[in-house]
Amino acid sequence: MKCILNQFDFIENSVFGLKGRLDRSRIAAAGHSFGAHMTVMLLGARVIDSDGSLGEDFFDSRIKAGVLLCAGGRGKSLTSFAVEHFPSRNQSYAEMTTPTLVVAGDKDHSSITSLGPEWFTDAYTLSPGAEWLVTTFGGEHMLGGISGYLVTETTDENPERVEAVQRLTCAYLRSALYPADNTWAAARAAFMGCPDPAGRVDRK
Repeated sequence: MKCILNQFDFIENSVFGLKGRLDRSRIAAAGHSFGAHMTVMLLGARVIDSDGSLGEDFFDSRIKAGVLLCAGGRGKSLTSFAVEHFPSRNQSYAEMTTPTLVVAGDKDHSSITSLGPEWFTDAYTLSPGAEWLVTTFGGEHMLGGISGYLVTETTDENPERVEAVQRLTCAYLRSALYPADNTWAAARAAFMGCPDPAGRVDRK
């Protein structure tokens, strides 16, 4: 991600019609699962080293808003296998101050944590920057979608859930980057106002 942020001049000059059209004051970062782990580092979270100290600081002040989809939680809730094989997943969210939306599924059970689906809400509960949490009812780790282009496997196929997540995350970023825009408020109201809502939105 930092590589991309440092190459805006190259990107603008490489794409016909793009030069001068990038607003570098409104940059957002989003990621899912392991991609969300990279994103939280850019938003200010820090990995806790084996000696208890904080690891390298990858925070980038150019990023003004973030979206975390199924981001891993606190390291103390990792299984012994995960502690051994994924030491980088022991992160501290106390330093993450960038405005962020966290999205999680209430049926997202992972083999690397003993905490259950609640583990994927730690970025919301433990960071000062993550003000909003969307919890999808029945959502597993793919949040109703698939894992990549031309990949068809999923455990909780649900196009309506995918659409809801897309609509909410886009609305959040719109309002986070343009504070006078009320798209996020309207999207929340529509989502929660359904007779049978597909999830809930919480704010702390």
